[in-house]
Amino acid sequence: MKTQIAFSDNINPGKLAALEEQAQRLGAVRSEVWQRYGSIQGIGLTDRQIRDAWVKEKRSFPVLANAWKETLRDAKANIVMTVEAAKVKARQAIRNHSSDDQERKSLYTKLKTNQFIEDRYLARVMRKHWNRGHNHTHDQIIVRSDSYTSFQVNIRPPHPRGADSRPQPR
Repeated sequence: MKTQIAFSDNINPGKLAALEEQAQRLGAVRSEVWQRYGSIQGIGLTDRQIRDAWVKEKRSFPVLANAWKETLRDAKANIVMTVEAAKVKARQAIRNHSSDDQERKSLYTKLKTNQFIEDRYLARVMRKHWNRGHNHTHDQIIVRSDSYTSFQVNIRPPHPRGADSRPQPR
């Protein structure tokens, strides 16, 4: 996935206000994903399963469907990254915890297949290393182009010193 930040000069105040409002609404969607699925409840669920459940529940969001679906996908991917980062530290803890190769292999397997919830030791290790996250992002609009590349659009008013002083896109 490639991230690009889009900037716009001379955007009229009405369009800027509409984009800021959409970003705030999508921030609420992102917050809900983190709140409901950024913990044990979300383990093993894909963004597709969450999306399908929300569609089945006839959930409605005050934004276009593609916008909330892409925001859901992005937020869930961020949650998965935090879990995987915690698993790296959990593997180190397993290595330090046991010298028995069979026990290590069993623990590694449970960790890899997200069965750590059922193992008291692994659940404790994951709680220690996986801090439940929260959303602090309310200025993004995730857009999927035809080539399935995601773009992160940060809504910012034009910089007072001009375009040359802005950070360059990655």
